[in-house]
Amino acid sequence: MQRVPVIYLSSSMEALLRITACSPVSQWFAALPDIDALLVISRSPERRALRICHSVASAAYASKLKAKCAAVLKVDVQRHVSSRLTLLAGLLLPHRSVSVMELHVPADYPAVDYQQFGAQLAEGLAPGLAVMCFDRQASRASPASQQEMLAAIRQLQSESVRSAAGVAESRALICAAVGLAGSQAPSRIFDSRSESGRAVLSGCAWA
Repeated sequence: MQRVPVIYLSSSMEALLRITACSPVSQWFAALPDIDALLVISRSPERRALRICHSVASAAYASKLKAKCAAVLKVDVQRHVSSRLTLLAGLLLPHRSVSVMELHVPADYPAVDYQQFGAQLAEGLAPGLAVMCFDRQASRASPASQQEMLAAIRQLQSESVRSAAGVAESRALICAAVGLAGSQAPSRIFDSRSESGRAVLSGCAWA
């Protein structure tokens, strides 16, 4: 089965909006062919239902996504997407007309559920779509926690593990990313640091 490109990023929105065209994350996106839609998956600790936020331009994608998600869990739809996500999509995929959607997932499910959800979501996703699992909460974690996360990502790559169940206490979004990618080892790892040595951005990607 053909898989869509998937990237997991632990970062703040502010840090992502400061990346340049020569950054590894930007270069990863630049190398993707024929991408015309970006699905951002994020956590929503206060909700137990899924929520899809979309623009007018991404309505067709959102309709198909709702049908897929509804088989797993109740889905709400909101015809509005964050302007910052639209700005980020323009930064990561410049000179392309890109539709943007955001899928909020609950934060309190077991790790295996997120991985299975990612695998179910991957089945039949339309060509031309890239998926970004965006972990804002992880970016606010302690430096020690971020180090553990990066070490676990490196383990995913070096050992080609088939499950994310042991990854940094099973953060929801990396488990979903592993499911989306077909439980394969990531092809790229990202690690950006401030002058003090604290992680500003970390993550991994499959393409």
